[in-house]
Amino acid sequence: MDEKELAYVESVVDELAELLDGCYQNILDDNDFEMPNFKEPLTRKELNEKQIDVIVEVFTEPFTELYKLDEGSDEKLNENYEWLGDEKRKKLISVLDALVTVCVSEYTELQPEFKELAENFRKIADNEKEKAQQEEQ
Repeated sequence: MDEKELAYVESVVDELAELLDGCYQNILDDNDFEMPNFKEPLTRKELNEKQIDVIVEVFTEPFTELYKLDEGSDEKLNENYEWLGDEKRKKLISVLDALVTVCVSEYTELQPEFKELAENFRKIADNEKEKAQQEEQ
């Protein structure tokens, strides 16, 4: 990935991180929060498979860390986050889970096999629609 492409991906990561940070801050401050629309920046900007893959990588690590924290099996992690209560931790996990899920979904949609499968479903639906219309006549 060249510098220009990397800067482009970084701008998307920054935008997603800003949405994430705003939501996190509301959770940490015990304020109400709405789940951000993480899909919007990903669909608004034209991204290829490699770029989406980098974005997934960026957010997967903190996602994994929070899940390990939730499991409680990592002593050091538990110590580092002892200030974070169960309820807040679960909310933070749900927000990061939503972000990673959207990123993975965007990545999946770029896969040739997925595109082919989606096209096959569309063709089947069109055929079924035509059959239903013919039967009505």
